[in-house]
Parts: sequence; structure tokens; C-alpha cells
Amino acid sequence: MSIDQLKVVISALLDANPAIVVSEAGHNTHANRYALANGAQLGWRRDLKTQQNLYVQLDRVSLHALADIDHVVHEASFRKGDEPNADIFHRQAFSKDQDIVTFIIKDAWQAARVLAEVAGLAA
Repeated sequence: MSIDQLKVVISALLDANPAIVVSEAGHNTHANRYALANGAQLGWRRDLKTQQNLYVQLDRVSLHALADIDHVVHEASFRKGDEPNADIFHRQAFSKDQDIVTFIIKDAWQAARVLAEVAGLAA
């Protein structure tokens, strides 16, 4: 699957889920920001060339369930120099005092699993 095909799949997964809407913060140049019906925030870095990044509040997902997907945990208390993409932050989206996990998405199944987990739909 090409990166452009992966972007289309992620976009379709986001659009198809009624529990996921555009955040009040809106999208910006490098990242889309979403709010979920369960109160979770989701960010999508859509302009990368070799992967796609999904950003989620750490307390909204089970890392154990998604352990096989490459990810980076950004703990708020240790974040100096280890920031997730700054474009996800906004007072109506992610806050700087939240622990955030970046999932490095390389295929459609990874994207579907992360989105199901954050939306509370995972088995």
C-alpha cells in the first residue's frame, strides 16, 4: 500500500465513524484534530512521506493491546525536547499537560486498530 493510499484509508475510517468529529480547534496546516464522543482527542499528521502519525491521549488507549504498533510515549513531565507534533496542541484539543502517545502507522490495519481502541470499539 502506498502512502497516498494509506492517507485515503485513514480519511475514510475517520469520516465513517460517527463518534469522531472535527475538533472545535479545527485542522491546521500539518495536522488534523478530532474529538470523539467519549471525550478523547485524536490528532493525525497527514503530510508525512513514509508513514502516518496518529496522536492519542495516553490514558485513552491500552498500549498492551497495541504493543505491536510502533509508538512513542510523550510524558508531559518529561517532554522537554521530546514533543509530539506541535500542530496538535490547542486549548480546545490536546493540552501541554497531557501524556500523549504517537502511533506510527504504516498500514490500514494499524490505523483501524488504533481508531477502534481510542473510540472504545476494540474487543
